[in-house]
Amino acid sequence: MNNISTKNKLSNYHFGLISEFIAIIILIFKGYKILRHRYKNKSGEIDIIAKKFNKIIFIEVKARKNKIISTDIIDYKQILRIKNCAEIFLVKNKSYLNFEFRYDLIIFNKNFIAKHFKNFF
Repeated sequence: MNNISTKNKLSNYHFGLISEFIAIIILIFKGYKILRHRYKNKSGEIDIIAKKFNKIIFIEVKARKNKIISTDIIDYKQILRIKNCAEIFLVKNKSYLNFEFRYDLIIFNKNFIAKHFKNFF
């Protein structure tokens, strides 16, 4: 039974990782410059940090193995963690302090169909 649950977790992990890479490709085609992927600090992790024009965009990527794309998959604790992580990023990268910034959410369903929610939180 442990092998089955471990296999499913790996499968979910890879599905999420593939979704992140597809999100990066989509963002590049939309004119975003990718600054960091899987940025980590003591507050947590941000899936993608990108720049477009004079904005820094902190992007959370979610992948769900069903057809429904729902924004209910991100909770307040996660939002707070991402915002704290982003604040540390900005302090450590002072050249971006004068930029505007926003938080986006990209959700993938089981068919790798994505929905990009700009300025989500």
